[in-house]
Amino acid sequence: MSTSFRRGTPRIFRRALSYAMALALLPVGALAEPWGCEFTVSCVAGAACDALDPSIGIEVLPADHQGELFMVFALVTPVPVERLTPEDEPIARYTTGAEILTVAPDGRAAYSKHIVAGALEAQTLLGTCERL
Repeated sequence: MSTSFRRGTPRIFRRALSYAMALALLPVGALAEPWGCEFTVSCVAGAACDALDPSIGIEVLPADHQGELFMVFALVTPVPVERLTPEDEPIARYTTGAEILTVAPDGRAAYSKHIVAGALEAQTLLGTCERL
């Protein structure tokens, strides 16, 4: 005694199931802004990594509907950023020119910058990002 899925299932359930199936077909790990990131570890080239206390927060936000993006640091003027990867890629990368932010599909993140203060240095912050 078999019942057809369509005849034996309430319409609302069929619609919810079709939405769930459509969502399942979307690219897994596709990442897009806005992001809220929290960095808890700092590594400077040639030195040991240290815990940051307090942590450093960075956000990547669209400024308007023209596709412009900005990286926002606490108490600093927003800086324009360029997205380096297409929105359907599993990893999101952004750059300001001297800085790069990478967000993995699981939310792990690395922010690296080049510092010219006498000698050339590189610093990388490690942490996590969440979609806002």
